[in-house]
Amino acid sequence: MNPQLRVVLFFLAAALLLGTGRIAIRSSTAHLRIVRTWTRVQGTLFDVSSRGVTVRIGSDPDAPRVTAAADNTIGLSSLGPVTVYADPARPDCYALGGFLQLWLWPATLFLIAGVSGVCAVAVLAAGRGAPAQPDLSVPGWHFSPPPPFPLSEVVVRPPASEVRGPLVWSLIGIAGLAIGLFAPLAPLSRVTPLLASGAFLLLTGMLSLYNFTLRVSAGDTGILATSALGWRHVPWDRIKRVERRELTSTLHGSRFRTHGRTASNWGSTTESIVFADAAGHSLLRVSTRLQPRDQMRRLMEVCQAHTGLVEQFRRIDVPAL
Repeated sequence: MNPQLRVVLFFLAAALLLGTGRIAIRSSTAHLRIVRTWTRVQGTLFDVSSRGVTVRIGSDPDAPRVTAAADNTIGLSSLGPVTVYADPARPDCYALGGFLQLWLWPATLFLIAGVSGVCAVAVLAAGRGAPAQPDLSVPGWHFSPPPPFPLSEVVVRPPASEVRGPLVWSLIGIAGLAIGLFAPLAPLSRVTPLLASGAFLLLTGMLSLYNFTLRVSAGDTGILATSALGWRHVPWDRIKRVERRELTSTLHGSRFRTHGRTASNWGSTTESIVFADAAGHSLLRVSTRLQPRDQMRRLMEVCQAHTGLVEQFRRIDVPAL
């Protein structure tokens, strides 16, 4: 496995292990304290709302109703018997004592922490032993250490804006994490924003790392792209098409005025250089904004010299709605 990728994956798995493990231990400790020190009573479930679970203490229909805290309401039935714990130090503080209400959230966190620990160990184990020599004849994306780089003096890389862009978008993930951690939500209700925000941060972070470390070069054997997330080598004899593809995501039916005219479609457009096989399947896709610009032109000249192909323009419209 690529050493840089191994380090990134290990720290991500370790961070998830420590974070979820810490929350799981705190939650388990709090629930154990409830079971051991609070008074256990029987009650009847009366109502479930966003503020908590309304329970009638005892079986008497005229018994007082109290609001009990609960991590979830899984397995509860309306007007069914429930176990309730009352805090001796605070007469108005109650908590549901069902098995799922007490232990589902800590068990879920311990499971996530366990999977993260296994992933961290697996990543470390993947780095042991002598690295295999890269085989340029094997197609596809490889996570092993890359071959000697560059293939020639022709080397291009993404601009700084493509590195900063994903980091700006990652602010959305940070906001989602803040909501999951600090918003007044039940523990299980925090799972969705935490997992979704964590996944979004992981994707944006990996994309930024990929763009920051990406290097593309062209030589006598083909095109080589390397990054912290792996490498790919495309031999010249596999390249049958070279296209400048313009991908337009269109909002059909929308209307707006631009330059004094009314347009019926609007959307976003991205451009890329695609090195494809005879069937048009992409072998390697790179941004048209790779720098330096003179090196990018030189790369296309080297490609044309080895393949005899001329860059063709192709537009693809993808409806967004």
